[in-house]
Amino acid sequence: MTTESSAKTLSAADIIHFYEQFVKDLENYHTVCIDELTMRHKTETVGQTLREAEFLHTTMRFLGSGPIDLITEI
Repeated sequence: MTTESSAKTLSAADIIHFYEQFVKDLENYHTVCIDELTMRHKTETVGQTLREAEFLHTTMRFLGSGPIDLITEI
């Protein structure tokens, strides 16, 4: 059995290139995560606003007020 190593020795430039690419990939990953959270928050906010508008409309109908323009009330 021999102990010859067939693995390529990495140069400093190879290591630096790998690290730079790793950092870029990590930044991109975090950017995507932040974009997903932002979109989820916007979706939840719009949904909550619509539920509030529907509740307001139902309440106003129950109280006997005339129809209201939900767009201008919000």
